[in-house]
Amino acid sequence: MAKVKMAAAYERKTVKRFLMDLARERIRELEKRGIVPKGK
Repeated sequence: MAKVKMAAAYERKTVKRFLMDLARERIRELEKRGIVPKGK
C-alpha cells in the first residue's frame, strides 16, 4: 500500500483516482483482447 500511495502522489492523484485509472486501463486491454465484452 505504501508503494501505491507513493505512485499516486507522484502522479498527483488520490489513491482512489490512481487505482480507478489503473482499473480502467486494464479493462480496456481486456476488451481489446476480447476477454471482457465492450460496454458502457
